[in-house]
Amino acid sequence: MKITQKHESGFGTVEVLLVILILLVIGVIGYMVYHNNHKSSTASVGVTSANLPPPSGSSSNKTSTSPATDNISIAPLGISLTVPANVSDLTYAQTSTSSFNGESSVTVGISTSTLTSYGSACDASNAPLFLLTRVNGQYPANANVYNSPGILVKQFPDFYISFTPNNGQTKCAALGTAQSDTLNNELNALLRFHVSSTNGQNSSPTPEFTVHALQ
Repeated sequence: MKITQKHESGFGTVEVLLVILILLVIGVIGYMVYHNNHKSSTASVGVTSANLPPPSGSSSNKTSTSPATDNISIAPLGISLTVPANVSDLTYAQTSTSSFNGESSVTVGISTSTLTSYGSACDASNAPLFLLTRVNGQYPANANVYNSPGILVKQFPDFYISFTPNNGQTKCAALGTAQSDTLNNELNALLRFHVSSTNGQNSSPTPEFTVHALQ
């Protein structure tokens, strides 16, 4: 009997299928790894604008620079003052009721509770800060020490308010260093002093407060 030997060359069907299966498995694994990495990177980038800090120039980072103020009513003069909050303990005392240039006037002395606590020399009746005067009519066009009671603060339709530094400042400051320092601090909060360019001396101060008519 003659035996015939069959020689096969190359890959059989099984080997080809195994190779294809391996390639498919590798492809699936690679796709899953890529998909997961892409998903996590997208999530890290996709932060909503609500979670981001606002730009440095945005309004949410801006704080108000306006100083705090308070309103003080002064009934004898029919006005209220808007003053810096650090002198909101303003006090007043009526010092006179008279006439000025034929027009009725009322004057009050101005102090603070802090100053008054130092003694009577610093209370409102001695006007350690200044005097405020209400005069009916119009402020003189050519005002001077003879025809006006002080520096114009505000002209209203039928009256005006003026202020005058008073020698009560000297009496209060003479009590001691603490009184003098407090007085100067409160004067600087309420009045702006101007230095003359000719002689280097302080000229007439201007008020740092605003005046409103009481309703």
